[in-house]
Amino acid sequence: IEETTNADKNGPKGIISSIGISIVVGWGYLLGITFAVTNIPYLLSTEKDACGYAFAEVLYLASRIDMAMELEALFA
Repeated sequence: IEETTNADKNGPKGIISSIGISIVVGWGYLLGITFAVTNIPYLLSTEKDACGYAFAEVLYLASRIDMAMELEALFA
């Protein structure tokens, strides 16, 4: 017994729609991170809490919590 009705048509539709949704959500995520970056030398400075990891520093500045490195590991 097939679990998916019309699997020959609904399977590819599901794959294409998941790719489309991922593109839209990913684009919004990258756009938000891009607008969060205002001072590139500050982000790349090794004296800060994230030690030069720009993405972790953006997460730290946005959330103001000490778990920025753990959040980066979660998203990576």
